[in-house]
Amino acid sequence: MGIAHTGGSFTWVHNYPAAEKYGEVFGKPCTIANDGKCAASAENWIGALSDVNSGAVLVLGTGVGGGIVINNEVWMGATGGAGELSAFITDHEGVKNGLGWGNIGIMWAAHISAGSITGKYGALKGIEKADGIMLFDAYEAGDPIVRDVLKTFGEEAAAGICSLQSVLDLERYAIGGGISARPETTQIIKDAMDALFDPYLDFLPYGKPEIVTCKFGNEANLIGALAFHLKRIGA
Repeated sequence: MGIAHTGGSFTWVHNYPAAEKYGEVFGKPCTIANDGKCAASAENWIGALSDVNSGAVLVLGTGVGGGIVINNEVWMGATGGAGELSAFITDHEGVKNGLGWGNIGIMWAAHISAGSITGKYGALKGIEKADGIMLFDAYEAGDPIVRDVLKTFGEEAAAGICSLQSVLDLERYAIGGGISARPETTQIIKDAMDALFDPYLDFLPYGKPEIVTCKFGNEANLIGALAFHLKRIGA
């Protein structure tokens, strides 16, 4: 317990006893956990997943943070890496043609993260640094470019969720991250899910999940860190 098996891009964290080192600094017991799993922990504890046995959190930020709940517990996986949805491969042709992990374009993060959405909108509009506020201001104004970008975002989110469902068959997905503060974000995904699932409900071997917004939004990871810590110390 307390070992950071990987820090992603922060390679110095690999197999680092982070909890022990932080405990030495603060003089208190410390717990470490992945931010996506913390978000899932919060929503499973007292949030949007608290009344289901299985679900997932999608945190739309710089990448796609994630956490999966199975039998009312955050699923860690064999090596602690379950729910790392940024790396969910969406471009099989790219992989076949030799594009490795250095090319983010093969991953789900390149399609549905907040950073990818604002980046695509900025590129189309010739804006160097578009942000979420600018994106939704344009959406409210009826900008057809941003509406196309968000429609594509919804379709790619729904496609990924459909793929996850074929493996996990979860009851509910909760959408988090900063842009989840806008109700349009969840609604766009729900609309795309309806279009993808509804014509084939009699054919698909797995159920259509519910799509909701995280109760704790961008604060879910902080609340979930507390949940992990209290559970670890037996409080």
